[in-house]
Amino acid sequence: NLNTLSLHDALPIWFPSHDRIAGIGRKILIAGSSGFNVGNNLSKADFLSYVEHDGDKSYWENHIDQFFTEDWLNFLLGLGIETFLGSSQKYFSKDMHAAQFLKTMQSTLKEYGVNFLSEKKLTDMISKDKKTWTLIFNNVEEYGPYEFVSLNLGGGSWESEEVTWPSLLEKWGCKFIPFQPANVGFHIKEWTHALVRECHLKPIKDCMLTTSKGKKRGDLLVTSYGLEGTPMYFVGHPGPAEIDFFPSYSLEALKNILKKSYHQEKLHNLRKIKKKFPSQFVLQALLYHSSKNINDLNNEDLAFLLKHYNLTLESPRPLTEAISSYGGISMKEVDENFMCRKIPGVFLSGEMLNWSAPTGGFLIQTCITQGYIVGKFLAMKVP
Repeated sequence: NLNTLSLHDALPIWFPSHDRIAGIGRKILIAGSSGFNVGNNLSKADFLSYVEHDGDKSYWENHIDQFFTEDWLNFLLGLGIETFLGSSQKYFSKDMHAAQFLKTMQSTLKEYGVNFLSEKKLTDMISKDKKTWTLIFNNVEEYGPYEFVSLNLGGGSWESEEVTWPSLLEKWGCKFIPFQPANVGFHIKEWTHALVRECHLKPIKDCMLTTSKGKKRGDLLVTSYGLEGTPMYFVGHPGPAEIDFFPSYSLEALKNILKKSYHQEKLHNLRKIKKKFPSQFVLQALLYHSSKNINDLNNEDLAFLLKHYNLTLESPRPLTEAISSYGGISMKEVDENFMCRKIPGVFLSGEMLNWSAPTGGFLIQTCITQGYIVGKFLAMKVP
């Protein structure tokens, strides 16, 4: 549980850490399988503009002020984990291995008294006076009573079974918003099976995706159902969308490119695109399978189509395939230290709360900041 990180400032006494599965940090291992991204280089204001939540704006600004990117990177450096800033303005661990990161974190926490207990599924919380809490795991095992409990129970993303913990908190009066998938691919309404089959796992490099949520530039990947990738994670939303295949060129510049060069006017549009942009395999396939008669378009209309390719995003992929989730316990249910207002002594943080952010360092940084705040409060309370 990364949210116990800052307990390293506390005195070395025994802190039990219960985890539902056998391995520690499974989601970190999955997310870091292709290079472990630990943060990004955005300003606080820009960072916060990407975090969606149902809490007060100033409340979040105060949170991020307490432990932001520089603090986090310095903390990691103190543990011997070096980082570097990539060309995408994301910070990565220098060895690029999430497994080494987890090993270092776990060994550090053990030094400061954290005892990791695995395969412990929380099935109930009992309290007679709302001052101490007994936790029931696997329906039979009792731990406690505890004066303070920090719950970091996740949001259902990448889970093979439905999460059951929301009912435990609803029992105590906490408002729960049902989970929905976030940072996930979308089905594309217009695409035929023949097109998807032809383009499966082919990239659309450096494009601009525009939806009702805004614009995001990056790479998309054609899948068996539609599209996924960073732009989709940032602005994916059901409804109309468009792709600009050439965001580096203005409409006029692209029109001139299509006009120019050696015998281009004698080529059909599909041949012209293939000759001019040989690496744009997906674009060529989209034009070939289009319902429009592409070869009848003049250069101006063709250029417009390449800058404004329309499509419709249908449903997102299921929560079990999502990188993260929307929904959870309302942010209004926790105070400035993330203590649950209706369950004194119980802290909630991480994906189980109703906030969401795109990939690229936002998720881990927000969890770490919340964990720091919880840990700082507990460190002051521990005798």
